[in-house]
Amino acid sequence: MAQLIERVVLMPVTRRKLSSTPAPRARVTAPIPIVAQAAEEVWTHEDVRKFLKLDSVGQIKELTRKRTKRPLPCHRVGKYVRFKKSEVVRWFDEGLKAA
Repeated sequence: MAQLIERVVLMPVTRRKLSSTPAPRARVTAPIPIVAQAAEEVWTHEDVRKFLKLDSVGQIKELTRKRTKRPLPCHRVGKYVRFKKSEVVRWFDEGLKAA
């Protein structure tokens, strides 16, 4: 036990020097006004399934995987997945052009 205490006492202690001048503070500016964009329609898996006329929601989940050739664009909102209508329509139209 005495050896353990000696080791703790013998360990070097390094201290950080405090600078004499404080660090410069960030300037506070007025908040930038956010321009409201037109509200875009947001879809769930079920809405996309109906639009694409697929049989199951599982097919939509498979299309959103990143490893697919052309993944269906989606956005995570917490634990939920949502789709922007314009992105789904654009994805569908690009698929028709490629075929």
